[in-house]
Amino acid sequence: MKKGIIITGPQTSGKTTKAKEIASKFPKEEVLFLCIKDIDYDFIPFKIPGCTKDTKLIIIEEYKNITDFESFFNIITKGVYIENQGKEPLLINPQIVFVCHSDVLKNNLPTGASFTCRFDIIECDYNEQLILKCKLSRFEDLSLINAILVIGYRLTGSKFNLNFNGSKGYLSNIEIECEGIQKERNNVIWIEKLLTKKRTLRSKMVSIYHSEENGIRVDV
Repeated sequence: MKKGIIITGPQTSGKTTKAKEIASKFPKEEVLFLCIKDIDYDFIPFKIPGCTKDTKLIIIEEYKNITDFESFFNIITKGVYIENQGKEPLLINPQIVFVCHSDVLKNNLPTGASFTCRFDIIECDYNEQLILKCKLSRFEDLSLINAILVIGYRLTGSKFNLNFNGSKGYLSNIEIECEGIQKERNNVIWIEKLLTKKRTLRSKMVSIYHSEENGIRVDV
């Protein structure tokens, strides 16, 4: 039985980024991101939309209350049903990651061996400040680049830098830096992974965050 993972923390503390870090260890086709409202948990084992026999990791976000969390306790032990082209449904047991605000679990986490043997808890507790949020396509506009430098300095008091890095004749990534600590390399926009077949930028939103503890974090 695979242990479940609970990622918890206050708003803008990097919970989704941590979930994406876990997802990056799996092939893309084996990962499924879901919101809790997309799941019908009246049935056990659960039927989860989009889940296939190849799904190895399911990340479930937007837990709003402890009742939801308790309802999904069974997903770890009972598994997930998937459709099987008219045959008997298949039962799979993927890795499950729950993402929720720390207020949901405050004073409500079960204790004892039955819980600790089923779940690992990752707490994200650093405070982040949103520097700027915009469409990915705006990075083709020099006025946006200037805005990041100006707004970043005004909000943090530290100098920002943007590095445009190429690879074999094309733009590979954009790295956003700020003076001070940069613990992890999650300050990079990987342009080469965000292009359409026509080599244009996909329709994505980019959020740039900063914290004294971890530096810049980019969420796409």
